[in-house]
Amino acid sequence: MHTAPYKTAFSQVPNQCKKTSNYLIKNKKTNSLQSVPFSHSGTSPCAFLGLQLLGRKRNCPAEASRGKAGFIPGTGLNCQFKRWRRRPIMRRGIRFMGRPPDRGAHSPMPAKPPSRHRPHERRPAPDEPVLIYGIHAIEAALRNPERVIHRVFLTDNAARRLEAAIASRGAAVESVTPRDLDRRLGAEAVHQGALIEAEPLANAALESLVARYGQGPILALDQVTDPHNVGAVLRSAAVFGAAGLVMTWRNSPPLAGALAKSASGALDHVPVALVPNLSRALAELGELAAVRIGLDGDADALLERERLPDDRGLVLVLGAEGKGLRQLTRQSCDKLCRLATDGPLSSLNVSNAAAVALHLCLLRRHADLAPPGA
Repeated sequence: MHTAPYKTAFSQVPNQCKKTSNYLIKNKKTNSLQSVPFSHSGTSPCAFLGLQLLGRKRNCPAEASRGKAGFIPGTGLNCQFKRWRRRPIMRRGIRFMGRPPDRGAHSPMPAKPPSRHRPHERRPAPDEPVLIYGIHAIEAALRNPERVIHRVFLTDNAARRLEAAIASRGAAVESVTPRDLDRRLGAEAVHQGALIEAEPLANAALESLVARYGQGPILALDQVTDPHNVGAVLRSAAVFGAAGLVMTWRNSPPLAGALAKSASGALDHVPVALVPNLSRALAELGELAAVRIGLDGDADALLERERLPDDRGLVLVLGAEGKGLRQLTRQSCDKLCRLATDGPLSSLNVSNAAAVALHLCLLRRHADLAPPGA
């Protein structure tokens, strides 16, 4: 028997498939070889037993679906070709591939929307409620009379921690398990056993932020898209005092989910103005007699040496990490400043830079915080 055609047909298949096919050819078991189903990926057929070995090695069994019959070139064998796909396996109750297991009728959590994004990561539609999770974020939302809340999902432990806030709101609580929340939000969400469906807060106007200047400066973020950074900026604004936050509609994270969790309740304390264009918003703030200072690590002037206004609004503009302030944003600022540093590194995370600048403004606003004799 001539084995050259067979070896030519299997010249490009994996080693384990070669061994299986060569063994059958060497021992002249043509009937066995002819009865073996083949898979053709491109132009290289693979022996069924070799695929079984590969599947066993990768802990993912192979599964065949009916394909077209054909001849292997140079062999005269008429074989049934198979198309192969990897069959999902179950491990510790988790289905690694395919649809997630049915939650059952007993679960109060609604079905997951058909989207490739997690609900707390994508921007909700205008008529769709937002998802807020985390103990502090939900407590602030429950105590905010302007926040419209539709549903409250709490575990038993979270319900005990939020008992006072729930009583003040008079909200109905739906009891869930942590696994129910994991299915709804994803395993990466640190929900602390608490989730609410609520309406987004009303968008703040720039004039209203200027009117609140006595509570601190206005913060403007130039294309900062990380929800954790924006949430940390909001938290610093609520701690050190800020009139509000200005961001663009498109290049900003949704005001819910991870941002609300990182803000730790500040989302319901600091007003946020979402604008279509940051440069035009800064120009409008300039017309309202606000002083616009952009924080740039390459600037020559130090913010600590600047005379900050005390009779009109102050706007601190911060850019995204890496990119910094865009050119048009720089041109829209009255001055560019940097924070004084004295170490091997000269740059800060945007949320840390915002915290340092806000604390400096707090010290300037309150003279009683200055050391004696200063």
